[in-house]
Amino acid sequence: MHLTCLSDRYHVCPWAHPEDSFATLTSLKIDAPLLYNGLFNSSPRSSFDISLANLTSLSVTQLNESVYRLTENRLETFFDFLMGLTRLEELTIESFALPSTPYPERRGFLPIHIRRLTVVRTGGAELTFLLTRFDPVELRLEYCTFVSTIPGCTCLRLRGIPLRRDGLVDAMWGWDGLDLEVTSSPAFGDDLVRGLENRMHTERRPVWPSMMRIRIQDCPYSDRLFGRMLDQRTQLLKRPRASSSRRS
Repeated sequence: MHLTCLSDRYHVCPWAHPEDSFATLTSLKIDAPLLYNGLFNSSPRSSFDISLANLTSLSVTQLNESVYRLTENRLETFFDFLMGLTRLEELTIESFALPSTPYPERRGFLPIHIRRLTVVRTGGAELTFLLTRFDPVELRLEYCTFVSTIPGCTCLRLRGIPLRRDGLVDAMWGWDGLDLEVTSSPAFGDDLVRGLENRMHTERRPVWPSMMRIRIQDCPYSDRLFGRMLDQRTQLLKRPRASSSRRS
């Protein structure tokens, strides 16, 4: 069962008796103010937890100052809530913002392991913060301004990455997963390709050494330049094997 709860339709969470109508709820899209309304105002709180116990997919929008100003530590409340969703496999966070006041970040936390994390329209310090709090198998970034580090995910999906390229070369150089897909991203152009080529030339090692699948669509790079970069990667991948065979 899927439910969409947006603020223009609901003013409070729509579940009061979870045992009646929400026992089969597995997919939820909700605005953060409504989510926090349920977290703090459900009576008893256990009724809210029961409503969401079977969630496998959750999408949260508007996680920003509009909810943080209502009480302290609301951001950590969100992560504590996620830790309790033991069946959650897919999480989408859209338009995330950190509190405007200094944020007392929790120390010693373990990143939340999840099969698929999607972050939409978030960037800079906010995106950096989110990526430290999760350990995804598949990471999807859509319409995000970039950061300099990507977590060690197996699959990376990029869509709509804008032309602003701050940190993109470093991020793409540091990522080493199996599956890369880039769609409709102006930032994935010749400057990025040249930047990765230069890094391979300088460091004498290949970009994306573990990658087994790549798919790039509707991006402004030159086929010639990209092909040359992949050829350089292939040659560098072969070099260690050749050296090891000579030693043996």
